Amino acid sequence: MEAMLPQLKSQQDRGDVQRRLGRMKHSLVTQSPVELPGSAKDKLVVESRRLEESFRQGMVSKEEMRKNPTGTVGQHMKWEAANKKDILRWKNIQQMIEPDSQDPDLSNVEKLRPSGVSDRLRTDAQIGGHMTFGNISSEKWNQAFEGKGPVNTALEQAKRVQEEVKKPHMTMEQKERAKINLAKAREKMKEMRAAQALTIATAQAQVIVPTPTPSTPQTESEA
Repeated sequence: MEAMLPQLKSQQDRGDVQRRLGRMKHSLVTQSPVELPGSAKDKLVVESRRLEESFRQGMVSKEEMRKNPTGTVGQHMKWEAANKKDILRWKNIQQMIEPDSQDPDLSNVEKLRPSGVSDRLRTDAQIGGHMTFGNISSEKWNQAFEGKGPVNTALEQAKRVQEEVKKPHMTMEQKERAKINLAKAREKMKEMRAAQALTIATAQAQVIVPTPTPSTPQTESEA
């Protein structure tokens, strides 16, 4: 802004720019963070850790914030109201410890939020998620399956698909032979069905249904 002064023709413009420049310099001096000695920073670090341990108690996990099960919103609002003072103090401490930091998340409390359990199905949440076993160590798998491990896993299925893709394709002669065998199998199936239908029809024809005999009315002499 000082480089603009020689370019200004009006005395009034140069005066306005100088006054404006003076206000900016004053704000820079009065509002810039004070350089703290090492002993003061050490005390602030200790206080920062104490505050973190304090307000992390009851903090809703990232997984709960994402899936939003029943009661999460109310729990988060109660936690935020109870720890607002400590959170603001913690934010100010981060700025005081590292006044020249360019990190946009320097005083972001979200980076302290616990991750939570991400491999569980929540039927009471807006986002249910999926049940997975990715966080189980190989030692526990070997213990559960006696060293054999699960057989029909997704990885094993993918391997079988890749093996089928790598197999050589059938030749023309093999394809023709397969068509002939398929036609023979279909004809044999038709013959079997026809024979079965004939057997059923013959058995039904052999069933004799007895016909009832009409009764003769008695005469008066017989009565």
